[in-house]
Amino acid sequence: MTLIECYTGSHIDNMAACLRLKPDKLILIGSDETMQEAAGRYQRLLLQRKQNTTLSLCSIAGRSLRDICDLILDLVRRETDCVIDLTGGEELVIMAVGAVLASLPEEEQSLVRVQKYDKKKQTVVSCTGMECSLNRSQAELTVEELLLLHGGKMHPGSEQPPEDFTHSQLNRLWKLVAEDPKAWNRSVSQLNEFESRSEDPAVISLPVDQLKKTVSGFEHKEASVRTFLDKLSRYGVIHDRSSREILSYEYASPMMQYCLQKAGNVLEVKTLLEAKSVRLNGDPYFCDCRMSVSIDWDGILQDPMARIPETRNEIDVVLMHHTTPLFISCKNGQIGEEELYKLHTVATRFGGTNVKKMLIATDLNQKSAFSNRAFMQRAWDMDIFLVTDAADLTDEEWKEVFLRAMA
Repeated sequence: MTLIECYTGSHIDNMAACLRLKPDKLILIGSDETMQEAAGRYQRLLLQRKQNTTLSLCSIAGRSLRDICDLILDLVRRETDCVIDLTGGEELVIMAVGAVLASLPEEEQSLVRVQKYDKKKQTVVSCTGMECSLNRSQAELTVEELLLLHGGKMHPGSEQPPEDFTHSQLNRLWKLVAEDPKAWNRSVSQLNEFESRSEDPAVISLPVDQLKKTVSGFEHKEASVRTFLDKLSRYGVIHDRSSREILSYEYASPMMQYCLQKAGNVLEVKTLLEAKSVRLNGDPYFCDCRMSVSIDWDGILQDPMARIPETRNEIDVVLMHHTTPLFISCKNGQIGEEELYKLHTVATRFGGTNVKKMLIATDLNQKSAFSNRAFMQRAWDMDIFLVTDAADLTDEEWKEVFLRAMA
């Protein structure tokens, strides 16, 4: 099969039919000057997938409508089992495809399929406007592949929950957050201040006499930290061996320790696990789920020792539903206005034209009711789905917010 793809600025649209149909040949037609560079990324994606599709380009820059018609006519008569995909593409190309199709004798028309993909209905629409169910596997992208298509790269080594890390394990900790998100933030901040003085990050050992000399307001903070450690111990988060003379404990797992490294980490993990649990018709709704996604903008990872400046951004959670991404920012404290702009900018740059955006907060926590309304309006204007009460969500409500954000 040969797939003729009308090149558009949407990289996902350019590749969706190819990933779904797995043709022998993919021919990109367009005049956009970015087509050559993008084709290199498409080829790398195909190689990574071990998909044996030969990719070639047909530039129509400076050509007339008649020239483009002649080019397409030559292609459809030369290539057997030909599919033309109009999911995107320039107006001249689309006009030329229609003109060529109308000019073909009926027996030749039957050899050429002209289609476009309806992402919402997940159907292929023929040139006649009739819908037909997909008879091939759905196109799916991983988060890493999504970034590759858009010229970026995901930094390796980001923390991900192990497969055996369950809701029940995290929910013991989540209860502490949900009880009082502001108190959680204060407790984690104080704990981090103490732990930064431990020589071994895996097994915390903090002599009280030493802490008194280095921690400002130690007497007040010590009482709060000991109360917090007692709660963490009762919830199975740490194994506590502290005494009056020393704070000594270790975490039940590396993931539990990750959840306590920053106040917002537990919300990030909670969001990821809830996303993984979403089912539709018995199947996982999201085909790939990643958290702490650090994105290099130019796709080139520099040696840290070289001290070469790089543009990077971290998105708390990125989810993929087939080829549609959802970029999520998770906030468990004060949310600056710049967070909306950062999320919008990075999601638009690396998520494509159909990207979805969501900001999840345990408490909106703005300065006033007016500030809350202004913040919500800005989120609306940037097409960011806003969740302001994550600490109160039930399991069913977690599922609903993901599906509503993807609608």
